[in-house]
Amino acid sequence: MSAGFVRRIGAQAAGQTTHRNAKGVCTVPDYKAMYFELFRASVQAVQLLQDAQTRAEQQLLAADLPPLRLDETEPDDP
Repeated sequence: MSAGFVRRIGAQAAGQTTHRNAKGVCTVPDYKAMYFELFRASVQAVQLLQDAQTRAEQQLLAADLPPLRLDETEPDDP
């Protein structure tokens, strides 16, 4: 049994839907499913970056580094 036959009788690949046109049944991408998959991946990426930033800030605060001081210099007299 060919993959084309399976698609024609209703079983479709993930992310695809079927519809009828003048020549019969054809498979089209499920844009809504693809959009939600992309949106979920974007949310996960943002969360990953925020978590990394939080960990870096916590490590910096835990290091208890001495405060930065700028040396005061005399202005150059022209």
